[in-house]
Amino acid sequence: YAYRDASGWHASACGAGDVLAVDANGYPHALTLRLSEDCAENSWYELDYDRGEYGGCQHEIVETGHECCSFADLQLAVDEAGTPHMASARSCQFDYRYGVRSETGLAFQQFAENTGRLSLLRLDAEQQPHIYFFLPYGYGPFTHLVHAYRVSTGWQYRTWPLPGPIGEPSLAINVDGQPVISYYDAVNGDLKLAAFFPEIPPKQASSSHTGAPP
Repeated sequence: YAYRDASGWHASACGAGDVLAVDANGYPHALTLRLSEDCAENSWYELDYDRGEYGGCQHEIVETGHECCSFADLQLAVDEAGTPHMASARSCQFDYRYGVRSETGLAFQQFAENTGRLSLLRLDAEQQPHIYFFLPYGYGPFTHLVHAYRVSTGWQYRTWPLPGPIGEPSLAINVDGQPVISYYDAVNGDLKLAAFFPEIPPKQASSSHTGAPP
């Protein structure tokens, strides 16, 4: 983890994270997945969480298992209180999971079947999760973008069709909270940008198409 202040660049080691997030105080948080080398009888997995802080690094194991279980597209976000929120896909259970670390540990809950590629986890002003993933399962070509978000009644979903089958897209959220993707158009040899606009307020959506690329 490297950062720059008025005195120059500084670097410190804290874990070996697969994904990294930074909290409001500038401290790094990282998730690391460790797997056995093969799916033999004694196969195992371990999900580690590391938090850097002044003078040291906190390390803990948040989940272990004895299945041949790979995790795809680990995602990590840190809220205003410095609490980590995590999302992952498990190949052994074919599910998408979301969890928040608390004093009693980490409790995951399933929010969707593992049918796509997890792309982004972000938190809104109320610290509620918004998770984006591409369909269908695998590494493209993808045809749809799905937005899963949680309200008081449970998980809700929005789905947008993509501008034709695309591969390896990159996704960001604009200032209005709407997704924007860049992708390579292999047919025309172009790098393109697609923005998505909702037709109804997100909190009223439920598993329906609510927008489309221009």
